[in-house]
Amino acid sequence: MISYDTTGVRLPMRVLRFRRLGQFALLAYPAGFALTCLGPSGSGPFIAGMALVLAGFAATIVLIGTGINQVASGTGAGLDEFELAARLQAHSDAYRWFGAFVSASLSAAMIAQLFGVTLDTGSDRFFAYFLWVIGYGALLPGWFLAQRLRADPDPAD
Repeated sequence: MISYDTTGVRLPMRVLRFRRLGQFALLAYPAGFALTCLGPSGSGPFIAGMALVLAGFAATIVLIGTGINQVASGTGAGLDEFELAARLQAHSDAYRWFGAFVSASLSAAMIAQLFGVTLDTGSDRFFAYFLWVIGYGALLPGWFLAQRLRADPDPAD
C-alpha cells in the first residue's frame, strides 16, 4: 500500500484516525452552517454553528498536513501503478462529489432567492459557507484516498 509516513511528512497518521477525523470534518461543516441559519448573529445556535464550522476547519487543517493527504496531492514519490491508480480514482471521486456539492448549493441558493432568502457576502453565514467550500475542496481527495487504503488496526484504540 501507499507509504504515508515517509520522511518529510509533517504529521504521520493512521488511516482509521484520518477517516474518523475526516468524517467529523465532513459532517461538522453542514451541521454548523445549518445551525448558523437558525438564529440571528450572536444568538446561541449561531455561535454553536460557527464553533462547529471552525472545529471542522481546524480538523481539515490537521488532515492537510498528513501523509495521506500529501500522497493524494501528488507529493508521494515511488508509487507503483496500482497506488497511482488509487490516487487518480480518489481524485476523480473527489472532483465528482465536489462538483455535485457546488452545483447543489448554487441551485439551492437560486431557489432560496426566489423566496426572498439571500446570503449576503459580507455576513458571517457566508463566511461559514466559504469555510465549508474551502474545507471540502481540501479534504475530499485525501478522504477518498483514505477510503481506498487498507486500514490497519490502530494500537491506540
